Amino acid sequence: MTMEMAPATFPSIAFEYNGMIYNRMHGYGTEMDISRMRSLITPLGEDRKLTLAVDTYGKDIAGLRFQVRSLADKRLIEDTEVNNYVKGDEHITADIVLKDLLEEDREYSLCVILKDEGNREIYFYTTLYVKKDTAFKDKLEFVYNFNELTFDRSGEAQKLVTYLESNEEGDNSTYQKVNIHSSLDQICWGTLKVSRLTKPEAEIFVNDEDTAVIKLNYIVTVPENDKTWEFYVNESFRLRPGEGRMFLLDYERTMDQIFDTEEGILANNKIVLGISDKNVNMMESEDGDRLAFVNAGRLYVYHISENRLAYVFGFYNDDLTDRRETCRDNDIRIFSVDEMGNVRFIVYGYMNCGIHEGENGISVYYYDSTLNSVEEEVFIPYYGACEFLNYDVARQAYANGKKNGYFYIDGNFYNINLETGETSVIASGLAREDICAAEDGSMVAWIDSGDRFDAMGMHLLNAKTGTERVLNAESGDRIMPVGFFGNDVIYGLAAKKDITVDASGHTVFPMYCLRIRDESGDLIKEYRNEGIYVTQVEAGNGIYTLKRAKYENGTLIPVSDDRLLDNSTPEYGRNSIELAVTDAYETITQIALKKATDPDTLRIMNPKQIVYEGERRADLYDKENDKEKYFCYVRGSLVDIYDELYEAVNTVKDGGLVRCSGGVTLYRKKPIPEKNQIMAIDDFRTDDKWIDDSMSPEEYSLTVCLDTVLYYEGKAGESAMTGADVTSGKTAGNILSDRLPDIEIADLSGCTIDEMLFYLAQDIPVLVKTGDAYVMLTGYNNSELVVADPLTGEIGKRSKSDCEALFASSGNRFLTYISKAD
Repeated sequence: MTMEMAPATFPSIAFEYNGMIYNRMHGYGTEMDISRMRSLITPLGEDRKLTLAVDTYGKDIAGLRFQVRSLADKRLIEDTEVNNYVKGDEHITADIVLKDLLEEDREYSLCVILKDEGNREIYFYTTLYVKKDTAFKDKLEFVYNFNELTFDRSGEAQKLVTYLESNEEGDNSTYQKVNIHSSLDQICWGTLKVSRLTKPEAEIFVNDEDTAVIKLNYIVTVPENDKTWEFYVNESFRLRPGEGRMFLLDYERTMDQIFDTEEGILANNKIVLGISDKNVNMMESEDGDRLAFVNAGRLYVYHISENRLAYVFGFYNDDLTDRRETCRDNDIRIFSVDEMGNVRFIVYGYMNCGIHEGENGISVYYYDSTLNSVEEEVFIPYYGACEFLNYDVARQAYANGKKNGYFYIDGNFYNINLETGETSVIASGLAREDICAAEDGSMVAWIDSGDRFDAMGMHLLNAKTGTERVLNAESGDRIMPVGFFGNDVIYGLAAKKDITVDASGHTVFPMYCLRIRDESGDLIKEYRNEGIYVTQVEAGNGIYTLKRAKYENGTLIPVSDDRLLDNSTPEYGRNSIELAVTDAYETITQIALKKATDPDTLRIMNPKQIVYEGERRADLYDKENDKEKYFCYVRGSLVDIYDELYEAVNTVKDGGLVRCSGGVTLYRKKPIPEKNQIMAIDDFRTDDKWIDDSMSPEEYSLTVCLDTVLYYEGKAGESAMTGADVTSGKTAGNILSDRLPDIEIADLSGCTIDEMLFYLAQDIPVLVKTGDAYVMLTGYNNSELVVADPLTGEIGKRSKSDCEALFASSGNRFLTYISKAD
């Protein structure tokens, strides 16, 4: 049976302040994993009051309630029915006041549960940030006012000059992207006759006491003769409140035309995409006669010889005012376009409508050009936020013509049968560096989980054919995947005898050579310099930067970097993306076709979706990887995921935060006091009967530090056996976590003193290993640290620069903790 996709049926909920809408939440049909649902931040002030704005779309609501939970342990804090809402024809507003049970400067999960007229419960999630004075409302008003002024070019738009930094860095030749460096005229839409089709709505990504990152999204129209073009607009603001005014730290606005199949899309043998991103998601058949491309969340397939354009997939049609269907929390990835114009692709993220409405996941689709139909082959549900799923799909995803799908999700690599939904785990518990894939996902390399520095073989999978081979290291060597140039794999070899642990406790894998092999396993190139070792590889656009070192007196000493350049060529490229300059729209994006076409004979196709009884689902949730991971957020957005905390902290040390798998924020870059000292730690505390003269300095100093921490945390009774655990070889982190179950350990070896100040500012001590002993940091000022040294029995100030040198010589071995309630 074929049919059109069913429209959205869920209500949607946003927050409202003085007529300004922010943090719209889209509904889920099932409960989600709140530890992985952090996205937008909803500030909660001293009055603990929020106003809910519910769009019902004419449907009755049977009930409304909300739950507040701890992000760390998912503990239910509040579950309250909402009865005082004001009901309209298509809208409901409700003021909710949360109970006085939430701690200052903490994040919590808020879930609004709506029961519709069919008694179906729908779940809406946001993250609450409790802070008394962040000037949030002032920030929100500034953003909305700034937006309003951009449409008042002949009036008060001149006020914006105060906030702009117009200079030569701004590109005033395109409306597609403008920023804080653009001219006032460009910010105010130049000569475009722009009108807003939808009201702007804000999304709050960051709201600290000093800065905020707020985005606005809306749709505008631009008339042209008897035609009107529509555009998605996204504005991003980073701002800071000051004395009597707001400071704009950064600003960017993007504008993307919504492709319209009605008219004017073909001109001069080009598909005109208009004002849109030049990085077009496009794939073509081998002869270039069929091409598929994505625009504004929709997939199109064009058959050049037959001059036929098919609108294959999209969640929205003509009504661009329905916020449910125009939700952009999803994307499309094209896997293949064959010579008949058949296309295999995935839609991943939030499902706005259709049979999977209100779910996150991956839908694998097949477009049959001959039948002009779209069939869903399998659906893979996902119970966390879209940003995590998007990250994994970017790492590896592919579906082939043999009905096999290969997906990397939550640290596991799966093979999914697209006909039956049956799944098998190819590799589990993979760390970040254990697996890499070609950009299109068609080639994958990985090593088996376990000790990534002790792999003797590397798997290489051709996902197009399903063929797998193993590349083995030579005797005495170990192997590690590095990346890909096109479909050619890059990997490194290191002698096992050279693999060591540095002073920070991190493994060094010095590769004496890098090799590049094609998809058949044939050697293309070997990179080797006698006596020079590659210790780290950093990927860039077609370039791999090689961090190198050489041995001097048995120690690896850094030498100059080198580079590997991608000389591979794309398989196809008969149709190309080009930019053109026009009088009315400045720079526009076009697809230049390989041969002439006739706009007057263009045929538009609208395929139907094939629907089967039942569903083809591959539920992987029970196979979730339990290995600890660290999630890096910069300006409120997930930018990377690491297996080592120090790597994550180093990624965000200029701004951002790090969370662990359990949802606890382990590090946040934010302003701290100029000085602080934990006054409660004024002496060493221990009743440990295991302390005696047989202990080494390292064992004794660690035991005293741990006991002092336990006393400080009110757990003196837990300290009696600490020495026994220390002498038995148990790690400091395990000893603390066993005795303090409400903390999350933060092993920050490899970081610097600067990052430790975040903890000291919160009255959290930091343990430091210095050579063969331990000390504890308990305070700081601009030039000094307060150091507690069990071997001398002293707690006093030391020069910060002297401490930096001492700690660095010992590998910067830092250990601390943070309350799970934080």
